[in-house]
Amino acid sequence: MERIRGMNPPLLLYSASTWLAYSIAERFYGVHYAWCTAFYDGMTAPRYVNIPPTSSPAEIYRDLEEETRRGDLHSDAIRRNVAGILDGAAAKLGAGAITDAQHREIEEIVAGAKIPDFRPVLYVIPFDRLEGKVPEVPVPLRAHPLSLEYVVEDLRSGCFDLLEIRR
Repeated sequence: MERIRGMNPPLLLYSASTWLAYSIAERFYGVHYAWCTAFYDGMTAPRYVNIPPTSSPAEIYRDLEEETRRGDLHSDAIRRNVAGILDGAAAKLGAGAITDAQHREIEEIVAGAKIPDFRPVLYVIPFDRLEGKVPEVPVPLRAHPLSLEYVVEDLRSGCFDLLEIRR
């Protein structure tokens, strides 16, 4: 990670996802894909950083929590998560990381999932365990040009804590 003037490398990275995505990655791949930021809540980030709602783990978590709690059958967040899980499974199949049978099983699991299976989870990732393996997201792919976003493509279980915040 290139150092930004006046800013040390982050202590932690945060990422929000769904329990279903976490469970499938844990069971079938042994690694997780996490789009992260160094700020849990974009509203509390320094003024020179802009973490929009679509990249703010706190806002993603709150939105998923609300949509799953209320049983939203038209949830865009859940639709995007389904697409992401299926795209990830296809990529793993193409890379030879899973078999055809496992790919079909993942598709069946997703097809049979209920709204509560999409409840949010929060990845809390100590940066020092990943240093050197955490590319910053290129500016054109960020939710905002001044956002600080990172991608961890091979996040192993022992390198993060998983939290479910119950309200």
